Amino acid sequence: MIMKTKTIIESIGHEDLVDFLSTALYGSNIFSCSYSKETYEKYCEVSENDCIEDKMAKLLLRGDKISIGDMYAESDDESYGNLSHEWDNVRGIMWYDVTLDDIERGIQKCLDGGGDGDNTYLRSCAMDFINGEGDMDLPEAEAIIQVILWGELIY
Repeated sequence: MIMKTKTIIESIGHEDLVDFLSTALYGSNIFSCSYSKETYEKYCEVSENDCIEDKMAKLLLRGDKISIGDMYAESDDESYGNLSHEWDNVRGIMWYDVTLDDIERGIQKCLDGGGDGDNTYLRSCAMDFINGEGDMDLPEAEAIIQVILWGELIY
């Protein structure tokens, strides 16, 4: 008898978000990030030692959004997925609004094997996120970001 188990994301903590965002965005040629400095300074406990990922994690955990930019997008009509997005004509970046719920749904979709349920690579990426032992690398984190933004791998 073969027994299948299902891993479910229950919650994501501050350090999990910081590690994930650092891995996914530091050195990425695909993605960039942005957040509202005004919202952070108004509603979050501000620390001069906070890195950008700390600031974004604090915003996400309080129910706000961050923006993740697709730097590979080539025009304002090149967008995927269902998230709110806006084309930055000056920098040539498609910005997607992302919430903690979006991140949790995207990681859960990866755990479930992607859209077809059979993508072992996405499952492995999500397990590296969950295990949180520093095993996740940039390509794995970028794959999860793609599923968060678009529900599938585009690049």
